[in-house]
Amino acid sequence: CVKDVIETIDMIAPFDLAESWDNSGLQAGDTLWPVQRILVCLDVTLAVMEAAVDEQCDMVISHHPLMMSPEKSLDFSRMPGSVICMAAREKIAVVSAHTNLDKAQDGLNDYFAMKAGIHCDGPFYLDAGFPEGARIGIGRLGRPERPVSVGQLVEDLKQRFNIQNLRVAGNMDLEVTSVALCTGSGG
Repeated sequence: CVKDVIETIDMIAPFDLAESWDNSGLQAGDTLWPVQRILVCLDVTLAVMEAAVDEQCDMVISHHPLMMSPEKSLDFSRMPGSVICMAAREKIAVVSAHTNLDKAQDGLNDYFAMKAGIHCDGPFYLDAGFPEGARIGIGRLGRPERPVSVGQLVEDLKQRFNIQNLRVAGNMDLEVTSVALCTGSGG
């Protein structure tokens, strides 16, 4: 059921790690609804919900929350009301794991650091209450596998992430020995 999936997410990326302004967790639905199929997405949109209906999914798990702040009214003809209406009508639960998944040990920051070939030393902003050495917090500090120029690092990142273009500012010949990365805005 929805509650079981939420509890599983909480074991991987505890919801209490979410920033105070964030709205991770159940966005729409009933924790007792059964779950057989799950659609995963970055943002919950009407097109995502239509795909969930087409694929007979019982749950949508998104990274970005459907709503960041409380709505004063829900107009079913526009977002987020249209998604909430469809979720209720089709019995599709919507759950988001946002800053809790970014900050968690082995969460998105660690995943992107690993994929980028960056050896992590820890977060650049450690959450209060966690011991030094814990990899729980905003962003990651680390080192490339070996010192490289900015230009070499850019080419390596383009290959590792299979992207054609990457916007860069600065001296392409500068040697890189340490890196800070952050999934999200880092605000």
